[in-house]
Amino acid sequence: MKKVYLVIVFMLSLAFANAQKQGSAKAMEDALLKQGDVILNGNVGLGWGFQLKVSGDYVLADKIADKGAITGGAYLGYSSFFLASTFQFGAKADFHYQLAKKLDTYAGLSAGYGIVSGALAGYGVGYPDWDIHIGARYFFGKSFGMFTELGYGTSIFKLGVSYKF
Repeated sequence: MKKVYLVIVFMLSLAFANAQKQGSAKAMEDALLKQGDVILNGNVGLGWGFQLKVSGDYVLADKIADKGAITGGAYLGYSSFFLASTFQFGAKADFHYQLAKKLDTYAGLSAGYGIVSGALAGYGVGYPDWDIHIGARYFFGKSFGMFTELGYGTSIFKLGVSYKF
């Protein structure tokens, strides 16, 4: 867990140091995320079993340290491990910083609720669902992108696609 915190602190430090070198006008011309944008995501994950997840992000604020943005959103997920399966839902928040022209890097957390169903775990048993993660999303055009995340919580590794409106 300590290593995850160190990676997040390093990434945020790098983002803010790089922001000081950028010019504000040029930075916003090339910004990937602008206030009001909506991003839909779908991914598969590995960690405590196999996971499928869909999520949506809304850009709440942009122009933070030139190319930074804050998003908030929601997620729905399904995980399967051993003789049990879980359904998860909750809210998420991320801080994004664009390090290169089409590359969106971010760090964030998710918090919600999960319901377990299975022979070993019981049926309808609830638990708090949470996740802390860092990720990178590459946009191939103005709207379509692919992303990967590393984290701790429900999934350790995620790979997915995104579509920005």
